[in-house]
Order: sequence, then C-alpha cells, then structure tokens
Amino acid sequence: MGTLLNQKERDYLQLDEEVINQRIISLKSIASKHKISLENVLKLMSTMEQERANNLYVANGDIKDEQLAGFGELFIKYAESVKFI
Repeated sequence: MGTLLNQKERDYLQLDEEVINQRIISLKSIASKHKISLENVLKLMSTMEQERANNLYVANGDIKDEQLAGFGELFIKYAESVKFI
C-alpha cells in the first residue's frame, strides 16, 4: 500500500512547439539512418506506444492488486480483533 495517502500530483507532460520540433527532427533522422519512410517510422512509433500502454495497464493492475492485498490484510486483522455477536 505504498502509494496510499502519499500520492503526488500527476504530471501530464504537456507538449510545446519546441518539443514537437525536436521530435520531427528526430523522426526524420531515424528514417534517414535506417533508409525507411517517415510513414513507417510513425507506424513503428504507434505500435510501440500501444505496447507501452499495455505495459502501463498491467503495471497499474499490479499496483491495485498490491493495494487490495493490503486492505485484505487489514480487514483480516480487524475481523480477528472484533468479536461478532
């Protein structure tokens, strides 16, 4: 339960013109270096982004599982300490 009650504000990592310009330069360089079209570089990036999103989804599930396990342990301790009528 490491993140409960100690959550930092989310950073949405906004893009600005400079970041976009640098990305365009980088993508053109990759296309040239590997002698492939810019379109194929963009398709590869899209595929990689889907993979990244899937990995984030799994990691988020792992965090929730850990937190639920912590709640379960707390509930068991509470149930053991209370006598039910």
